[in-house]
Amino acid sequence: MYYPIIFALVALAGCVILVVLCSFSIKYYRDAKRLNPYLKKLDAVKQEIAQGQAKIEECAAEQVEYEKKVAEAKVCISDGEAAKAFIDKHQDQINKFRNEEILAKMNAESARKAFAAVKKDLEEKSQELQDVLLNLAKAKDEIAPLEEEKKQLDVEIQKLKTEKESLTGVCAELEAKRKAEQEKIDELATELSAKQETSGALGERIQNLTTKEKELSNELQKKQEEAEWAESTIEKAKSLEEKAVNVWKSLEDEAILGTNLWKPAEGHGGNEIAWLNELSKNLGESGFLFSDRTLRAFHTSLKCSEYSPLVVLAGISGTGKSLLPELYAMALKANFLPVPVQPSWDNSKDLFGFYNYADSKFNATDLTRLLWQTSKKKEGQKYTDRPSQEQSMNLILLDEMNLARVEYYFADMLSKLETRRGRNDDELRQSASIVLEAGAFPPQRIGVFPNNLFIGTMNEDETTQMLSDKVVDRSNILRFGCPDTLDAKPDKSTFSQKYSTQKCIPLSEWKKWIKGSDAGSSLSQDMKKDLEKLKEEMDKVGKAFGYRVADAVRAYVNEYPDASDRGKKDAFSDQIEMKILPKLNGLDGQHPDYDSVMKEIGEIIGKYDDKDLLDEFKRARDAGKDSFFAWRGVKRAQEHKK
Repeated sequence: MYYPIIFALVALAGCVILVVLCSFSIKYYRDAKRLNPYLKKLDAVKQEIAQGQAKIEECAAEQVEYEKKVAEAKVCISDGEAAKAFIDKHQDQINKFRNEEILAKMNAESARKAFAAVKKDLEEKSQELQDVLLNLAKAKDEIAPLEEEKKQLDVEIQKLKTEKESLTGVCAELEAKRKAEQEKIDELATELSAKQETSGALGERIQNLTTKEKELSNELQKKQEEAEWAESTIEKAKSLEEKAVNVWKSLEDEAILGTNLWKPAEGHGGNEIAWLNELSKNLGESGFLFSDRTLRAFHTSLKCSEYSPLVVLAGISGTGKSLLPELYAMALKANFLPVPVQPSWDNSKDLFGFYNYADSKFNATDLTRLLWQTSKKKEGQKYTDRPSQEQSMNLILLDEMNLARVEYYFADMLSKLETRRGRNDDELRQSASIVLEAGAFPPQRIGVFPNNLFIGTMNEDETTQMLSDKVVDRSNILRFGCPDTLDAKPDKSTFSQKYSTQKCIPLSEWKKWIKGSDAGSSLSQDMKKDLEKLKEEMDKVGKAFGYRVADAVRAYVNEYPDASDRGKKDAFSDQIEMKILPKLNGLDGQHPDYDSVMKEIGEIIGKYDDKDLLDEFKRARDAGKDSFFAWRGVKRAQEHKK
């Protein structure tokens, strides 16, 4: 409203300036030299007037805009009044929603407190575990002197045997001397009776000889007692040796595999890809629905046992998690041992057995007997008809492994399995071996050689335990989704019949399938960059990984049967699914970096053309925004080569 006034004032000022200039021009018209400066000033003033005019036009335009905004504000005020009326009308409902919000916040606070209590309890249990491990270490330290004492006792026994033999000879010599001296005494006694005149000197000599005889008799008795003690000690040592043999009888008294179950072959002579394709075909014809991608992932995971010693098959119950390893073992002609895990398992004794002090025997489990009987050549002992069992392939299935804490009963085995990398058999017998304790008796070592492959199944429900990062880092985790159809009619006998005449694949043949070269050369430059980028992004949310996971990824890509570009992409995509994404479980969707990290990971997954993986990742990502990220794996299409 002030713009017209400003415009009028400016125009009036311009008129005044013009009048003044005109008067100056009439007054100094005849004096041209004095007129020129004022003419220049006049031009400058005109320019200022033109600029003012432009400014006035700008102000007029702004006035029009302000008038529009005023009109819009009036409309907003009208809408606001309508909204206020709506709020007044639904005030009760709004108050109800606010009360529900307050109640939800209270429930969330209660959940946080409950989580804190559970975390505290877990910390206390961890401390108790440390105390138990410390006590176990002390017990081992106490046993060590007893073992050393037994060794010294064995040496002493050997010495006593030698000394006994020597003492026997000495005793014989002393007895001979005693008889000789007795004969001399008898002769002297006769001489004494004949020659009474020499009785004094002769009596003294007899006394000396009698004293010497007593000394020799005492020495002989002492040596005889020492010999008897040595014999008693030897008998005790023999009894101890017999007991020591009896302690470990449970390892030998039952042939867990039977005496003729596994018969070594000259060699399979087959191509790895051809063997896998044949396996897929036979599974399909026998009614088993496992995709080629799943079979290759399972097969490759077993080949990478030096880097990821545990293959975990996870998912809902009844999807073939326990069946796949058994069928694979049939096709491989390998020994297969299922080990049902119990919820009460809390240490390695539940897995390998324990020393029974009441019976002075070691109670071995089936797993312990399998490892013992297939890792030793029983020359001159039992099982002499199985001299090549070290070449057998053994698949050991920990069925429902997460019914108990895997870290409690399998941690020692995981550590031993990791030490197998790059070691020969002699080194493995020391480093990668399980030590079985038996009280005061010497312990036994069981080598865990590369012919032993470990698989675990786990159901994901409220009755089971989640895997820790330690287990995830050392595993390849394959997840099984619900089946596409319930019409499948699997026939195990048909499948078994297809391999009834096939030769088995010994360890030497299996090793030919393992490339075992420098795993660092298996990744392309793009894959290396993507792996490094994944590490950086996961570090932002506290889920970083280290060299162990990186080496395992490289090894898996290197060992994947399909070495084409498509195969390497599938392999790298598998490792993102198996080793990277499971580490994100439990990530809070409200984390400030959640969206940015998930975006970067999604872009990396998208580069490898794995639509199933990308779709499942997006589902888990979106679902986790309102709670926590939960990775359930990918359900692969159930197709087979015909």
